[in-house]
Amino acid sequence: MVEIVMFMVLLKKGELLVIQAAILGSILATMLLCMGLCFIAGGVKQEEATFNHAVSEAASGLLLTA
Repeated sequence: MVEIVMFMVLLKKGELLVIQAAILGSILATMLLCMGLCFIAGGVKQEEATFNHAVSEAASGLLLTA
């Protein structure tokens, strides 16, 4: 909610580069944090993990895009 209000204020001021950087930072932080925590949590209990092919392909594509 805070980001939406901030983006609305920045849009009125014409600060598009700041908005683009904030959105990119949010995407990267979310993708890297979530995927990294999933790998760590999976590695705590098991020495070797197996992943669904379709899900891992989608997640790696999203990371590549980010």
